[in-house]
Amino acid sequence: MDTPGAELLERLRRADRAVSPVTLMLTDPAALEEALATQPDDLLAAIEANVAQSAGRHLVLVGPSFASAACDGTGRLVACDDSFSDWLSEAGVLESVVRDVAGARSRLTVVAQDRRGRPVALAAADWSLARNWPLSEAVTAALRQGTASHAVVAFRPSADGWVRAGGAFGLTKAELRVAQGLARHGQLRATCAAQGIAYETGRKLLASILRKVGARRQADALRALLAVVAGDTSPHRDMARVLGDLFALTDRQARLALAIANGATRDDAARALGLASHAAKDALKVVYDACGVVNAADLGRLLAEIEALSGLATACDVDVDAALSREPLRLIRRRWAEGHVAVSDHGPADGQPVVYCHAQMQGRHLPQVTVRALQAEGFRPIAVERAGFGLSDWVDGDFAEAGVRDLAEVLDALELDRVHALARGGVTPLFRFALANPGRVAGGLLLGIGLPASYDRPRTGISGLTKRLVFDHPRFMAPFVRALTDRTSNAAAVQFHRQLIRGSPPDERVLEDPALAADLIRAARQAAIGVDGFLQESLAHGEGMEPPRLADGSAWRVLVGGHDPVFDPGLASRYGRDLVPGATVEVVAEGGRWLHLSHPALVAKALRAVAG
Repeated sequence: MDTPGAELLERLRRADRAVSPVTLMLTDPAALEEALATQPDDLLAAIEANVAQSAGRHLVLVGPSFASAACDGTGRLVACDDSFSDWLSEAGVLESVVRDVAGARSRLTVVAQDRRGRPVALAAADWSLARNWPLSEAVTAALRQGTASHAVVAFRPSADGWVRAGGAFGLTKAELRVAQGLARHGQLRATCAAQGIAYETGRKLLASILRKVGARRQADALRALLAVVAGDTSPHRDMARVLGDLFALTDRQARLALAIANGATRDDAARALGLASHAAKDALKVVYDACGVVNAADLGRLLAEIEALSGLATACDVDVDAALSREPLRLIRRRWAEGHVAVSDHGPADGQPVVYCHAQMQGRHLPQVTVRALQAEGFRPIAVERAGFGLSDWVDGDFAEAGVRDLAEVLDALELDRVHALARGGVTPLFRFALANPGRVAGGLLLGIGLPASYDRPRTGISGLTKRLVFDHPRFMAPFVRALTDRTSNAAAVQFHRQLIRGSPPDERVLEDPALAADLIRAARQAAIGVDGFLQESLAHGEGMEPPRLADGSAWRVLVGGHDPVFDPGLASRYGRDLVPGATVEVVAEGGRWLHLSHPALVAKALRAVAG
């Protein structure tokens, strides 16, 4: 007779790409525990096989930045929005786009040209897969009524999306207009002519754009800007293969295209790929001809479209967030390494600055109930995303040291000499920074403090089982994290969190509130965009990493939820006293894991008590 563990293994092997392996495992924890204890090798193989079918990650998109159409199986246009009809008019385009699209499949393709004669990337799928895509009301109605069977989407930068990108990189209005012109025309001279500005003025504005974006040339500046215009996206992991499939390029030609779009000169790209200069010149001509572009800037624009749509075509779930363009996103360029640090500065500018350090399974998103409570106490909440989470680029090496340097970058960029902290995670880099920079972090509040592996015993319940899976069996970590990030839809994420906090009434009430649950899932989705940060922090935690102790914790306070189902409140209180001797440690009797959601006013007042 098959045991529960054996039955779970079989379900994992049979599950299709629409089923998250995390959901399968956590809905039957007893079976998972048995499989982990008796058949760990088979369990690992089943998880890896399931994840190999990856349906992609979750996306949060700026809806107006996408144009949409609906057609039947022959490619006959049934409905489209104004942006699609004004922009793409080539006859017979949709017939080739929907070819070979059937069932739970999608297709990414590049059609000949738009009204300006430039190549355009499109994604297509039938209605069963495209239900959550950024579609207009008319297109959605045609698909629901059955008059159309396929959705077709193109990436069309919107005004809202451009405002988001300009704000993220701190562009002036003049700089933003030049960036939009480059995306539209592909050349600086044409942009200057269209906007009626002198070419020398355009060159100065472009130089400022490159500096603020941290780009070397127009191509990578456009890619970076357009990625923010699209939303919180995650391109296909193997873009070289995607480009090779789309344009019939060799692997070396595709990697050359990516290098050029990333801002490399032709000679730099040639050296990196081991090509002679003349061979790179010939290969780049093939790339431009195959892609239908004439310069590197236009290649960068096209690749940005392909990256946005490659994520859409393979996503396990898609959210179209109208408020995303109003998020106070800043992407602060690193001086000490490549990439940017993502920050949400909620203001007001004259508020007392408090840096929010997100939890290990979440990103920078700070719920509005928490933001409002903090602002009511006179604070200026500034959420800083750690390296490898969300939109903060990963940096190889010691992630905690990266966190120290990134926090310095953020405070310097925002011209903040002294801040307080509200930490739900990231205590190791926060305390390292505080010790290395006396006075810059004047104290703060540790919320729902996590326990290091040495304290975190016994491991009971679904959270304990999850910890044993990833901490006691490190080889499970990477596939499990990928299952969490690549295969988990919104519904599956809610189910995972419901299992995690089972038995905690205050946390269960949070999940019953649609707005609060959406905030929680949004933050978890941001963590999933990056993956590297969560993975490396989890591995370090399992290996016994602990934050440095503070000699004097009198400027700190620790709040622990009395119903916390993840970490034992008694152990958490004891650890808090050890970690920050002299701090006030308080157990909130009616609180759980998510105090910032269930008790935002209490959290804000506790921070005010230590901030003076």
